[in-house]
Amino acid sequence: MEPESLSDESIEAQCFPGTIPPAGPASLQYRIADGRPDGAGNYFFNAVGGIEILLPESNGQPTDDAVNLLSLVAEHFEDTRKAAIRLAKSFTRDAGNWSLDSIDMGAAAVADRCDFQIHLSLTPDDGSDSYGYTDFVACFRRHERPEREPFSAFKLVIEFL
Repeated sequence: MEPESLSDESIEAQCFPGTIPPAGPASLQYRIADGRPDGAGNYFFNAVGGIEILLPESNGQPTDDAVNLLSLVAEHFEDTRKAAIRLAKSFTRDAGNWSLDSIDMGAAAVADRCDFQIHLSLTPDDGSDSYGYTDFVACFRRHERPEREPFSAFKLVIEFL
């Protein structure tokens, strides 16, 4: 009997949790109480899977508006993640695995005039590190009619780290 072989994605998911999006509908699980101010006006913590979350803070605590927005993002997480990846894919020709690294509702989102940002990274199928220092930032804003779709991705910022 041959041992079952693991795919590259399975190995990467086991060794580097949070880098490969889970198959099927994903959810965002987090505990706000695990966070702390970062000194730059943000309240920082990690969600399950290593996704970094940044919320605006006031007096060492996340603002109520940000907590409510994060709750809505979590409720529509998979659709929002897919929208961010769709937008980022439209700016690159390379195939590969996209990973969601962070959700930022803090100072950077305010600077980019959006309600929140999703930071993505790309691991190309060719195995190269050609995007190793590239951050794809999808900017989202709330829809005026959230019953149809709560958010829209309206801008992509490509950052070279």
